[in-house]
Amino acid sequence: MMGAERTLKKVLMIVLAIFVAAAVLVFVLTQLFRGEPRTLELGSFETAATLQIDNYPALGPDGTRQTDDPDHIEHAREILEHATFVEWLDYDRYKKDQIGWAGGYFTGLTLYDTTGKELVSVTYSPGYSDYAPNGSSVALFDGRIAYVMQGDQEELIRFADECVDEARAENGQSTNLWRFVD
Repeated sequence: MMGAERTLKKVLMIVLAIFVAAAVLVFVLTQLFRGEPRTLELGSFETAATLQIDNYPALGPDGTRQTDDPDHIEHAREILEHATFVEWLDYDRYKKDQIGWAGGYFTGLTLYDTTGKELVSVTYSPGYSDYAPNGSSVALFDGRIAYVMQGDQEELIRFADECVDEARAENGQSTNLWRFVD
């Protein structure tokens, strides 16, 4: 019986070694054939007519407001025009780690043209920085591909926070710079 047990242990060790080697090989090949992340440079948004701000949780359950104020639109354009974004290759890992979490914080900025067509939409979330390349906190989503903003993001984050603060302070007021979206 001892010989059979030793043989079985040897076979199991060989199978385990093959399994580990295969897993390492798959990982290495995945990294090699992954390729370079795609880069996306935004264009011009001269036709922008509406700026939308989305925020959770600061703007309540609906979380969306819009303005056609030319100063706000121009500022958003200045920040976003010709900004560079790089593909976030590990975005799936971020999504997987978020499963089961409730709450959080995000702010979205979207520019629309006069017909209501979306020109560009970006999202700021402090939680992205733990996962995204270069600690980026601003992302753009194009279908199933996620991109993160390169370079200094502070101006965009500051502007987004100011817009959220204005919209929150305006709730129920008659100034109507930030209107509710139906």
